[in-house]
Amino acid sequence: TDVAPANPQADWIHANSLDYNPKLDQILFSSRNMNEVFVIDHSTTSLEAASDSGGKYGKGGNFLYRYGNPQSYKMGDESDRILFSQHDAHWVEAGLPGEGNIMLFNNGIGRLEGNISTVIEFVPPIDVNGNYILNDSIYGPEELLWSYGLGEDDFEFFSHRISGVQRQPNGNSLICIGNEGTFIEIDKNKDIVWYYINPLRSGTPVEIGQQLSQNEVFRAYKYGADFDGFANKELIAGPRLEISKDPVPCELFPFPLASAQVKQLKEKLIISNPVETSIYLLDDFASGSNYLIYDLSGELKQKGILNIGQKSIDASFLPSGMYIIHLQNQNAKHFSSEKFIKL
Repeated sequence: TDVAPANPQADWIHANSLDYNPKLDQILFSSRNMNEVFVIDHSTTSLEAASDSGGKYGKGGNFLYRYGNPQSYKMGDESDRILFSQHDAHWVEAGLPGEGNIMLFNNGIGRLEGNISTVIEFVPPIDVNGNYILNDSIYGPEELLWSYGLGEDDFEFFSHRISGVQRQPNGNSLICIGNEGTFIEIDKNKDIVWYYINPLRSGTPVEIGQQLSQNEVFRAYKYGADFDGFANKELIAGPRLEISKDPVPCELFPFPLASAQVKQLKEKLIISNPVETSIYLLDDFASGSNYLIYDLSGELKQKGILNIGQKSIDASFLPSGMYIIHLQNQNAKHFSSEKFIKL
């Protein structure tokens, strides 16, 4: 008698996205647990799909194409693996830059370089009739057309689940870092042109000063003014998502912001959080850099200029609470705004 394991994994495939290509009459789906994406023939009947023949491509229910982890069909080794618990596999829509290519959010769990997510775009090896070409028993391509997240100047991010990416009409790519509830849009040069954090906690607006958590976003899409769903509808702005009893200053950043600058800010700064008596900087800003400390009502509590080699700022005079510190060097190209808690 067969005995079920103590913790059976019934969802051993875990298909987490599905897309349809009307031009090819094919279906693309993603298997997170197999670290692969698959293409099947949409034209088959139920009987054909249960066999090895039939349908537009003559393969019945067999895979037309698979990509990401050749070890799953007993080919290659770990060095041939491309996908790591990926999400949101889809064809780039008709009329957009990269039309017909496949894009996805590669979550990066178990990647040799560490748990780092990327977004990727690749061109499947396909002929004019929609048939996929198999070289050396491993489905290609060998090289990605485009990727973001692991490059030397890329902004590093990680989301262990959910997430997605969407190509924009101007060639930009909107990235949803799902677990962090963070959206970044990058242009063709991989410069960041938009950055936003979802301010909702479990779907409810959070008052400024409260801890932001449970702000995950499964996937994000941007719709233009010509979107069909907006036709014959009056678009009226809703209430503010960010709740504040008092006015809070809004920092305006000079976009586009090079990804290398964002990475430098992430590495160089900041801060022991929470702090007791001093705010410690992990690296020096240039001598003459300005710093300003605000409370959450927007009141300026302290400002000053960093001296040569200065690695900390006195915070002993601040009452307990949450604050924002803004640092900016003299040429205004290196800056950061960060929250910290004074015990």
